[in-house]
Amino acid sequence: MDENPNFKLVQTDSTGRHVFRIKGWPDTIDREEEVFAYHIHHLTSTYFPDELRIIKVSLPEGYDPSRKYPVIYTLDGYTLFRVAARTVYTLTQGKDEAAHASIPECIVVGIYHKDRAYETMPNLGYNSEMKEQFYMEGAEKLKNFLVREVVPYIDQHYSTSGYQLITGHSNTAHFIVNLLFQPENPFQGIAAFSLNEESEFLKQRLYEYIQNGAGETIYLGYGSLDPGFIQITSYLEKQQAAGTLSNDNLKVGRFTANHMTLPFQAMQPAFLHFFRHLYNFDDYAEAITREDFNVNDYVKAYVNKIRDAYQMEITFEEDVVHLLMELTVENKNEKIFKQWVNYYEETFGTPYNPHLLFYSYKQLGNYETARQQAYVVAESPGYEPMMILHNFRSYEPVFIEHFNDPHQLIGLLEVAKKTLPEHSMEFNFYITRTALQHSIEKEKALRYLQEIQNSFRPNRLFTQTDVDTLLESVR
Repeated sequence: MDENPNFKLVQTDSTGRHVFRIKGWPDTIDREEEVFAYHIHHLTSTYFPDELRIIKVSLPEGYDPSRKYPVIYTLDGYTLFRVAARTVYTLTQGKDEAAHASIPECIVVGIYHKDRAYETMPNLGYNSEMKEQFYMEGAEKLKNFLVREVVPYIDQHYSTSGYQLITGHSNTAHFIVNLLFQPENPFQGIAAFSLNEESEFLKQRLYEYIQNGAGETIYLGYGSLDPGFIQITSYLEKQQAAGTLSNDNLKVGRFTANHMTLPFQAMQPAFLHFFRHLYNFDDYAEAITREDFNVNDYVKAYVNKIRDAYQMEITFEEDVVHLLMELTVENKNEKIFKQWVNYYEETFGTPYNPHLLFYSYKQLGNYETARQQAYVVAESPGYEPMMILHNFRSYEPVFIEHFNDPHQLIGLLEVAKKTLPEHSMEFNFYITRTALQHSIEKEKALRYLQEIQNSFRPNRLFTQTDVDTLLESVR
């Protein structure tokens, strides 16, 4: 065994040669561990000269330096960094499943404090000699370190888009809210959880700032089980509900949470609010009612809107186009639907799925085009003809209810059977059932029924009992 390289790992480094022998491994895996990977940086700082400052950086899976990524910074790295990184990971899932993610892939940066109390102690107006819009000594140093050293460092070492967000909890929530009033604020959005309620000055200043058109995206989260950290945020929530505070950039989240559990509940809705314009098509139904609406112009305008909002480039993936096509069908706009079909085929270089075209034209009430598409489905290569059987309740009414032509329905099934002969039994069953239900082509139906009985095999569309029922009906 010692000579078998599969049972031995060898590591050679400056301390010498290390050999690790593998005693064995199981044939089955009954336990896995998910690895949370991040980069650790130790920074020197002009503002904290006697220490190395730790920051941690979580990158998207498949990080590509040629792309630009938004950055989410989080203070209180010891408690919030992992939560933020895992939240981003969760919300960006879907990109590998032919679906758009809830938010774009982001870089997450955790800021770790050496002396949290000193660095984050909020100025609550207890010191009459210090105005409340100013940071206390340690917080001023933290602000300068963050704004003048950390952000430029991340921009220098990683591929960032320029869209920067920051989160904080309790003391650090107070810290990031005060960033809004600073001349040096590189962040386009903040998420503050458990904002201390003792500052009347901060409540009024924040209200006025938001009411006067704050451009930053602001998410404020509070817990109903978190006394001492409710009043400011709930006040803004009530003013917003009453209509006396109007700014779409503000969102308040109320949770049944205490001080320590709030960030775990509020992080996800906060990040969704940061990117609320991404794949938001609330204006689409109204837009397509305009006479001059054009699909290509809409796509260009939307891409520009996202670029302006998030400093990022997006493309309309297939799932987004499918979504807008579905919304178009729901709004019974055949003219715009045809534009989307052309856009899809030109953009992705492939014909639009004929089954989806059948279904869409049926929903639009264009039954003649739906019938034509049914024949395209029947003649399509691969497994596509089986869509007729798996969705027979959609196909059958077009021929029976709208054209009153069961003969043509049988003809469609015969075409599909010819295209996909290995499923002749399944097509023969539906041909037989249609013929018997409408008392037509009885000779063919009996012949097919006998063939099905003689060579029946289990399948997902009908059972032996279904075949026996048809046999009973002709006896």
